[in-house]
Amino acid sequence: GTTVKLSTVPAPLGRPADAGAFRETLAALASGDDPEDAREDALAELACHPSLKAGDALDTEDAQALVDRLGQCEQPFACPHGRPTVLSVNEETLAAGFERQ
Repeated sequence: GTTVKLSTVPAPLGRPADAGAFRETLAALASGDDPEDAREDALAELACHPSLKAGDALDTEDAQALVDRLGQCEQPFACPHGRPTVLSVNEETLAAGFERQ
């Protein structure tokens, strides 16, 4: 029928995914969107909603675990939406930023 039971949700870093993202996915499916496209869109959305945001507190152990998990990703350089997750800075720029040679 029209009833959907959601039994589990992703919770990276202990942060449950936003319920609104699930509602948006269901609405897309109900409107006739291609299920494969809706699935990809939902996974991308769910990956970013509970993610670490600027200003969030993170202890050393959690930070190391996050970097380790990032290194295990197939494409660790951007989130599913294409936002960068890794920044490359050459030694000269880094030294200049700290006013060092």
